[in-house]
Amino acid sequence: MDIIAVGIDLVENSRIESVLNRFGDRFLKKIYRESELAYCFSMANPIPHLSARFAAKEAAIKALGSPIAYWKDIEVLSKKNRAPQLFFHGEVLKLSSSKGVSSTYISLSHCHSTSAAVVILSG
Repeated sequence: MDIIAVGIDLVENSRIESVLNRFGDRFLKKIYRESELAYCFSMANPIPHLSARFAAKEAAIKALGSPIAYWKDIEVLSKKNRAPQLFFHGEVLKLSSSKGVSSTYISLSHCHSTSAAVVILSG
């Protein structure tokens, strides 16, 4: 398999917390899938986990090289003590398929102030 593209993004956790405080469920329902919300809100502090997933979606968009309005078509699935997985759905799946993407790889990281994600697309 060849690497098609790489994307990276860094998010200030306070930015996600601010948007969440301002827009609440409207923000959450626009950006995240139910599986992502269930995981994040199972944590003592969901903000870094929400931020890391936001960064992953941005990194995927950068890797795909196209502005995308389908945030929920990009899904980060996590299980406690396991590496996260990245999945595309709907329009993003169509776009990634048209670019020859057959596999995705993701790495997430977060600390008190920031969250980061790296996405690798291969075909």
